Amino acid sequence: MEEMNRKWGLQCLYGKAWQAKEYVESLVFSPSEESFQLFPSYFHMLEHENPDIVTCVTTDGEQRFKYCFWVFGSCIQGFSVVMRPVVAIDATHLKGRFKGILFVTHLGIKNAVKQVYKGTHHGLCNYHLGKNVKNRFKCEDVAAIFTMATNCYKVTDFDRHMNQLKQLCKPAYDSLMRLGPERWARARSPVKRYKLMTSNTAKCINSCLRHARKMPITVLIECVRGMLQCWFHDRHNEALNLTMPLSL
Repeated sequence: MEEMNRKWGLQCLYGKAWQAKEYVESLVFSPSEESFQLFPSYFHMLEHENPDIVTCVTTDGEQRFKYCFWVFGSCIQGFSVVMRPVVAIDATHLKGRFKGILFVTHLGIKNAVKQVYKGTHHGLCNYHLGKNVKNRFKCEDVAAIFTMATNCYKVTDFDRHMNQLKQLCKPAYDSLMRLGPERWARARSPVKRYKLMTSNTAKCINSCLRHARKMPITVLIECVRGMLQCWFHDRHNEALNLTMPLSL
């Protein structure tokens, strides 16, 4: 609106500018309402062009869209063969006309892990946990000691940092111990935590989709598809050009 006023001297109200934006987007893309109706046909074409892809669309009792899921076969193969067996879950909020979440996270994750991934370990994101500790307990240096305790590799170092925290702020110590140090401390983890102490991988995807999140839902998914397949192509060409042995 400021640019229109500066270039052409036109006074444009916010509501009119928003309606114009919605109209132009409906010409370029399908309207937001119709975008949800395109899911079945869009996923059908994805499966037709990519036979190894897995898709699923779920509706409620009134045939209204509830959620969807899709994954490329190459992602399944890569995760099961060569990737570290770690899944990072976080929320990516949509910014278009219909609000929603692209990558879902909620309080049922713990129960879902027990039902679907039996025998796996459910850890916590130390970044968000550290922010909660800092905001809830106003003791000085609590967050710094917590960070040292989470990232250390030796149990002796972990115990030393936690004893410092106990002397400094007993409520913070008790709260963290109730959560279970095996869920947030690398030294106490019963499985290989690697360097994945946060859900930053989901944040990276969120950043890549910062513009697409404003688009209709099928356009957003098409952006995700294009982005992933571009990554597959680039990594494939990069692997073909390697001349040295690759260690996993």
